[in-house]
Amino acid sequence: GVSFRGAQVDVDRGLLWVCEVDRRSEVAPSWRVLALRTDGGALVRAVALGTPSYCTGLTSDDAGVVYATDSSQPRIHAIDDEAVTVFA
Repeated sequence: GVSFRGAQVDVDRGLLWVCEVDRRSEVAPSWRVLALRTDGGALVRAVALGTPSYCTGLTSDDAGVVYATDSSQPRIHAIDDEAVTVFA
């Protein structure tokens, strides 16, 4: 099934960011980071982290960049309005 792990609320932008895992894949679980509107839950953005990945937590900075930990590599993804990059 599909489940969630890690969450970050961006109050200034009205977004709830969550790590989503889809365990229905036969090869390996698929991880995405989702942005949902806090005023109704509409999906704003979905970012795939690739395989393998294991998103365990999220945080954001004042500029709205979201950082997602990936403990399978280990690395940190930076998600901004333009792209997803490896931050560290």
